[in-house]
Amino acid sequence: MPSSVRVREIPPGASLVPFQDVAWHVNAGDPAWVPPLRMSLATLLNRSKHPFHQHADVAYWLAERDGQAVGRVAAVVNHRHNEFHD
Repeated sequence: MPSSVRVREIPPGASLVPFQDVAWHVNAGDPAWVPPLRMSLATLLNRSKHPFHQHADVAYWLAERDGQAVGRVAAVVNHRHNEFHD
């Protein structure tokens, strides 16, 4: 019987490296997978460096099975988009 998946939030200020790296673990055996540039992904996710985060709220979660990252989820509220489309 497979073990259960545990989903935990990555708190603001915590390292997002495990969140970034999960795609490399999940897609490791796929010869068609083209990974994003790590530095570009790190900049995009960085709440203090990327300008998108000035007008958006973002929360990150990591899914783990037996201590190994197996998935990730991001929830995004883009306030500028919502203001424009209300």
